[in-house]
Amino acid sequence: MINAQPSTYKPFHPSYEEMIFHAICSLKRRSGSSSTAIAKFILRHYGGLPNNFRKILLRRLKELVACEKLVRVKNSFKLPSR
Repeated sequence: MINAQPSTYKPFHPSYEEMIFHAICSLKRRSGSSSTAIAKFILRHYGGLPNNFRKILLRRLKELVACEKLVRVKNSFKLPSR
């Protein structure tokens, strides 16, 4: 008999919010970082990302702008000034 235990799956990467903030802070672009630059940075530095990573990333970027945790300037994203 197979022992049915709850799944303990954990992704090999931090949350998308943490990865996005790390990318924007590391890229240090004064006018903000494009979604393409953020995606390339995350792909270079983190593993275990799903195949639909870019779609999830774009959705999370929009959510972070809506929550006012990011500011969108033209086609770039940057941290809000405090």
